Amino acid sequence: MGVDPRQKVSCGEAVVAMVLNMLGFIGRPLYLFPEFMGTKPVEILIREGLKSEDFNDDVLGRTLDKLYRAGPEGIFMQISANAYGE
Repeated sequence: MGVDPRQKVSCGEAVVAMVLNMLGFIGRPLYLFPEFMGTKPVEILIREGLKSEDFNDDVLGRTLDKLYRAGPEGIFMQISANAYGE
């Protein structure tokens, strides 16, 4: 999906953060995402060197746009096939 030079967080890391968000912080606007990530051990759950403020609404919006352009169904199928093959 490529790496955006404007952000430290990759698309995969942003998706992991959004999945964590779905497990208990549903219904909040994207601009509150750093607040949610501030209560999580980001360096342990995702990657060292990342901070909660790195997961801002711009990063999440760009990630969602990239996922839409790439086709979420195809991405899901690839992830499912990889998970099934292991």
